[in-house]
Amino acid sequence: MSELLDAQVKDAPRKLIAARIRRARRQADMTLDGLAGVVGTSRHHLIRLEKGDHRPRLDMLTRIAEATGKP
Repeated sequence: MSELLDAQVKDAPRKLIAARIRRARRQADMTLDGLAGVVGTSRHHLIRLEKGDHRPRLDMLTRIAEATGKP
């Protein structure tokens, strides 16, 4: 199952992933600093994810989803 999800993340456009991360954070009314603290990363890393500069690993997406209450 995890391999399938990894493949889907790798195939998804980075800008689409970035927009969904940003939307989830905003809908959860979280700041970049707040989300970074919960998921265990830096604010700078989240900024790069939300800009689409980096493709997040599945474990990071899972932590972001859990922190923002998204599936």
